[in-house]
Amino acid sequence: IEQSALNLFIRDGSFEKHVFKMGKMYEKKRNVLIESLKAGFDGSITIFGENAGLHLVAKINKSGVRIDNDGYLRTDGIVIPSVERHAVYKGKYEDHLVFGYGNLDTGQIRTGVKRLVRELT
Repeated sequence: IEQSALNLFIRDGSFEKHVFKMGKMYEKKRNVLIESLKAGFDGSITIFGENAGLHLVAKINKSGVRIDNDGYLRTDGIVIPSVERHAVYKGKYEDHLVFGYGNLDTGQIRTGVKRLVRELT
């Protein structure tokens, strides 16, 4: 039954419409995140990998970024992994944070970035 339903979903164009719709939704979330980070950190941020996936990396150039021993920034109820957590050579990426936005709405993104900016600047 599931395979027949999936076959119909693909053949009648619903799958293509769904992929297009989701792409637009994630693009909007990504743009809100990027705009919020750039505005909040007033040009003292560099963003990498924004055109791939549902994550991006942001290097905060002047901030009080403090990564814990597990490789996370934990502040004001916000938990953000650092690139350092995944790096083979440690000590180079503590100010590079990995932002995932797929499961957040635009309001949550804006609020979270405001809280982060308040804590780090």
